[in-house]
Amino acid sequence: LDDIVGASQRAGKFCQQMLAYAGQSSLQDSRFEIGELLSELGQLVQAAIPKKTSLEYDLPTESVYIQGDENQVLQVILNLVTNAAKFTSDGRITVRVSGHEETVRVDVVDDGVGIAEEAMATLFDRFTQVDDSSTKVFGGTGLGLALSRDLARRMGGELFAKSLHGEGSTFTLLMPIDAESTAHLRAAAETSSDESSPMEGPTLRIVEAAGA
Repeated sequence: LDDIVGASQRAGKFCQQMLAYAGQSSLQDSRFEIGELLSELGQLVQAAIPKKTSLEYDLPTESVYIQGDENQVLQVILNLVTNAAKFTSDGRITVRVSGHEETVRVDVVDDGVGIAEEAMATLFDRFTQVDDSSTKVFGGTGLGLALSRDLARRMGGELFAKSLHGEGSTFTLLMPIDAESTAHLRAAAETSSDESSPMEGPTLRIVEAAGA
């Protein structure tokens, strides 16, 4: 029975992804606090995090707000963290948030196996999976990253990545802080440096226990 339920849930999720690509899913627009949103992340990804991998949060101590669809932003970050977990069997995954003048930057950083340079060009293509020939083809529908970028752009945001094979990857989500900032986000994505520019003030680091 559990297998049947699990299969139906996976099928439902796949249908939701296809509807999103077809532009049939509606997005809600609101302004919400990112720290509160991330408080839900730990339980959602617990089963996906390998036992020897820790999940950490590097958050500003001040509240940081995002404009967009709260559930879909959570889905994008969830996709990025579970993707990082596939490539990080023994290490650390960090979700780092930094506030900027018109945008909020969310970096999902892992110190896993990384992604080969030749795979980066098609990383966000639909139905594309990264093949690490030294191990296996990682599972999934091949829609996760493509859907994540699609959702980010539909909300006025952007998603991009950098990786070094053998050293890990960083996936960066940029989102507007309010409705007026949406038009400027593309320029911010294009000019964003490799190092994030955290907002002034101290940050809070929270470490989750390794996955069960």
